[in-house]
Amino acid sequence: MAWLRIAATLATACVAAHCFGRPVEAQDSTEGLAAAAQNPVAAMYSLPFQNNTYFGAGPNHDKTANVLNIQPVLPFTVGGWNIISRSIAPLIYVPSVSAGFGASSLGENTTAASSGPLGIRETFGLGDIN
Repeated sequence: MAWLRIAATLATACVAAHCFGRPVEAQDSTEGLAAAAQNPVAAMYSLPFQNNTYFGAGPNHDKTANVLNIQPVLPFTVGGWNIISRSIAPLIYVPSVSAGFGASSLGENTTAASSGPLGIRETFGLGDIN
């Protein structure tokens, strides 16, 4: 049931970003794009993946476990407010203790949202919406 909740959260965020989103204006220079990429409240869509591989898993320390974190950043505008949603959805693979295939599942989804009125520099946020 947890995977259904994660899928519903990601689907809702994607639909909201598509319906209420505004296009990101083109950057004038490479430096401007680099600065916006480092700004945690910039209105930029991104879909980073982080892969963590754990060697030496299992009772004999001869197996490999893996966690793939899918981390979409979805900015959108509602009225005069800019909202930036950041989610982390881990996809986990754990090897089988006995012979055969291991188990894969979605881990717990973590979502944080930052918001603020358009046109001002102050920002505030809501965190860990599970």
